[in-house]
Amino acid sequence: MEDRKIYVGNFPFSWKEEDIENVFNEFRDKISEIKIIYDQYSKRSKGFGFVTFEDNETANKALSKSQVDRKSTRLNSQSHS
Repeated sequence: MEDRKIYVGNFPFSWKEEDIENVFNEFRDKISEIKIIYDQYSKRSKGFGFVTFEDNETANKALSKSQVDRKSTRLNSQSHS
């Protein structure tokens, strides 16, 4: 299982990779990928994406320290088989 990937959802459609990076500012140096999911037709953000960290420990710290208020922005760990 890979627990390095965190789901980030319910963020404004206007957010870019830099905005998500700012949410995880404390862990910025340990981010290996930020992927925002876009609608294939409108090219507009769907308001969710994924942040992959270099290691599980950092991902778990980022998840547990998520003080992302931003009203209803959600964070969840994303496991893959």
